[in-house]
Amino acid sequence: MSPYWAPGFTGALEARLKANGGLEVCVGSRTPQGNQLTPADAVRGAKVVFLAVPASAHAAALHSIGSHLTSGTVLVDVSNQALCAPPARDVSTSIAERLREQVPDGIIVAMAFNTLSSYTLSSSNQQPPIVRIACDSDRAVELLSSVCVRAGLVPVKYGKLSSAVELEAQPHRLFPTWRRSLLTSFTIMMWWIFYNSITAFALTGPKDVSRRELRRLPFEVFLSPTGETCMTLLSLTFLASPIAGLIHLARSDAKKPFGRFIGSWLGMRKQLSVVAFFFACLHAFSGVVAKTSDRIGSEWMADASFTLGILSLASFAVLAVCTSPSVAESISYAEFRAVFSWLGTVGLVFGTVHQCLWGVIFQLCCSKQRYWEGHLAFMPSYWLGFNIPLVAILLRCIIWSPCAMYRLRGLRNEGHVDLQDTDN
Repeated sequence: MSPYWAPGFTGALEARLKANGGLEVCVGSRTPQGNQLTPADAVRGAKVVFLAVPASAHAAALHSIGSHLTSGTVLVDVSNQALCAPPARDVSTSIAERLREQVPDGIIVAMAFNTLSSYTLSSSNQQPPIVRIACDSDRAVELLSSVCVRAGLVPVKYGKLSSAVELEAQPHRLFPTWRRSLLTSFTIMMWWIFYNSITAFALTGPKDVSRRELRRLPFEVFLSPTGETCMTLLSLTFLASPIAGLIHLARSDAKKPFGRFIGSWLGMRKQLSVVAFFFACLHAFSGVVAKTSDRIGSEWMADASFTLGILSLASFAVLAVCTSPSVAESISYAEFRAVFSWLGTVGLVFGTVHQCLWGVIFQLCCSKQRYWEGHLAFMPSYWLGFNIPLVAILLRCIIWSPCAMYRLRGLRNEGHVDLQDTDN
């Protein structure tokens, strides 16, 4: 096994292959240091060679090692397309395919490990990283798959070498696994901004608002949607698992997989909670800047609402921290359940009561109940947003009832369902 040669990545790959796989690894460099060898000595007799150099250095690297590669050696390219490719470069052809045209006959070229970073290779995550392999030779794919398994990685055959162009583009995609979560969050935020704009401007009108209040309306339209978006996203986060549990109870079968929608929803929960925490921080900072307590007559209700909001924000901060890989891999299932299930629900309750008190304050303590104009055509946003977390809390109470929990645990034990998939 011979990596040649990129600082950081090569060190992490070498450590992973030696520690987890127990493989014999040699590292080649043009300027050998320590245990490193020259490129020619490093690749001599190796069955697998990792070419960890930029694509622009492939020609020079092959000039150094080409004559020392034996027939049947698997040459693994780990490079990626540049963010801004030169105009003369054909981006429809992968780097690995161009590399294949330069290697001697009998050398098998494969694309793999390019989607992994040195941090991923060096971390001991509970979920093994996935290694996508693109190669035309089935024997080479089997060889690389065995290396990955011994190193604690999950090999996946991506396709022929012609599909390597897609692999090379993956590291440059912005949040590829967060697209649904971010799109959902953006849509919800836009809805609350639209709704608050309608209720604040269309129903109120400039004649019913003082000039000072009219100047504050744009900021208030931002203040309320951040809070409503946060509570909606958190409600969706904690609403997925009770719905999944109710589906199990309705089917009396935990073996049958969920549909695509429920499965995608369950997979988005941690991402939605992180985005919700972001909006919670925006709402908290906006509330401090707005100094809304100065315009509220009931001080004790305002203090209670702010206190519950702070407690809710603190709970969500713990959830956000625990979603990071470095923390998530070090907690047990009991700790996972305590944080993501119990503490998360407590934070949702605090946020819901905070929202309810705020609605009561506006109804009882504000002289102008502006949002109830128009013959009740529009419900106030704080009451409309109150319904979703209330439904989430009620469903969680139902699914946590002794009879439902006993039946659900029995079904999950029969179906061998991973409790972390649905039990938070």
